Amino acid sequence: MIVKTYLALAILSLFLFLTPGCDNAPTSGNDGGPIWVTFTRSSSPLLDNKINDLSSDAEGRMWVATDSGANAFDDGIWLSFRDSLSWTVSGSSTSATSRVVSSISETGGKIWFATKGGGLVRFNRSSSTKVWYRFTESNGLGTRTINWVAGELVHGEVWAGTGVGAFRYVPSLTIPDEGTWVSFTQETSPLPSSNIKVVEVNINNNSVWFGTYDKGLVYFDGDDQWQTFTIPPQYDARITSIGFDANSRVWVGRDASSNFSTNSGVSVLHIPTSTWTHYSVIDSNTNGIMPRGPVNAVVTNLNDSRWFGTNRGLVLQKDTTWRIFNRSNTPELPSDTIRALAYDSRQNLWIGTQKGIVVYNPEGTRLK
Repeated sequence: MIVKTYLALAILSLFLFLTPGCDNAPTSGNDGGPIWVTFTRSSSPLLDNKINDLSSDAEGRMWVATDSGANAFDDGIWLSFRDSLSWTVSGSSTSATSRVVSSISETGGKIWFATKGGGLVRFNRSSSTKVWYRFTESNGLGTRTINWVAGELVHGEVWAGTGVGAFRYVPSLTIPDEGTWVSFTQETSPLPSSNIKVVEVNINNNSVWFGTYDKGLVYFDGDDQWQTFTIPPQYDARITSIGFDANSRVWVGRDASSNFSTNSGVSVLHIPTSTWTHYSVIDSNTNGIMPRGPVNAVVTNLNDSRWFGTNRGLVLQKDTTWRIFNRSNTPELPSDTIRALAYDSRQNLWIGTQKGIVVYNPEGTRLK
């Protein structure tokens, strides 16, 4: 949905990088491309090796949130965004510039960047006056620290998850570039907690799902129907990631704040029956594959494959078979700490780690 001609607009730092310069694994898939393709700061214009989020837009670009700004990968070309996302962090005696982008989402032809201290930044290449625009407390957003951002595809609305509640941006129907923020907190809405760690929109029905710090999973239909799904105590932990499939299931990654905890893992909600299935180190249903520690990311192919990013590798559940990829058996991985996951329009799986990105496709990656 983002118009492709935005290249020359208000991009203060732009780098071009063609795919042949990346670190390619020698093994090729059926399509002739390498099965694994790695991008790091040393091999590409990637701004930072620490990847916080990955998000594919409607025109096939992959957006990358890092601790040093954001990148976009567009048909073999890398774009970099730094200055328009930066803000000043003031201390007692010094000040510094920060560019930590925690999450990225696209809706209605606009890209939204959630930052850890600089508010929510909107990039709208079609705007005549507000190509880059920042939302903070001064213009309706309740905080500058945004944990997560998610866009609704149907109405072009945006949800921001924060430590002080969820905030919904409703675009104006009559005035371009304008809109209204509506806040949802524990005191003003059915949310059981104001501490929202992650928010995602289910593309199957445009419903909104909130992962709270300590009060379970919350569903909102976008109108007036709310429902909270609590996780049983032995599996209860803060929710760190949410994914969906086409079979009315929500896949929830959990983090108990300890790599040695047994109540981290994945919980799966079957929506029609409101029942849970759990996968963790204490359960026998993963054949010992699911490791201890947080599940940082969840993504599905909407069908039979579910991927989970952990601090001990990349876990795949395909049908009922479990497998783990880590540095020991997959040297193409830059790190065992998997922080972000996303599919692109060519069904390549993008894997964001603590030390760079690797793209995986068993049939052979096709990046342009």
